[in-house]
Amino acid sequence: QNDFLEAFKSVDYLLTPVTLTDAPSFADFTAQDNRTQTAKQDHCTQPVNLAGLPAVTVPICLSGNNHTAGSEEGAKRRSLPLSVQLIGPYGSDKKLLRIARWIEERVDFPTLVLCD
Repeated sequence: QNDFLEAFKSVDYLLTPVTLTDAPSFADFTAQDNRTQTAKQDHCTQPVNLAGLPAVTVPICLSGNNHTAGSEEGAKRRSLPLSVQLIGPYGSDKKLLRIARWIEERVDFPTLVLCD
């Protein structure tokens, strides 16, 4: 918490990755226990959550990696979203959401079509 407070003395907001890699496939995710996956997948978001700071994630692009979706028969290849985390000081929730909206409008993230 103190590290964040110190950082906000010299910057207004922080922009960080949400994860260190793109999302694992379901098979890869379920191959390890939840605690291990949480340590790997939530590495960038846990400190902010524990500090109680306002933060929002914004998708910015699709990964270049293709993952198999659906059953093996007729499986489709797709990329997964990559996002950034915008972090603000205490009490900056509304401004943080306005900045996130501004980022979304400029990034023009592609619309995802969900498959049955």
